[in-house]
Amino acid sequence: MTFLKKQKPAPRKPAANKNSTITDTSNKSPYSKQNIKKKFNEFGDNDSL
Repeated sequence: MTFLKKQKPAPRKPAANKNSTITDTSNKSPYSKQNIKKKFNEFGDNDSL
């Protein structure tokens, strides 16, 4: 299993608040697209947006 050592660590995502994976000023709004998408993802319905 030496090949694991050659792998680079996963690139870190840009700093964002814990509720969003995308860094954007719109994250401060509870109705931003990212936060709405996250709400739908909790119900497994992310294809609706």
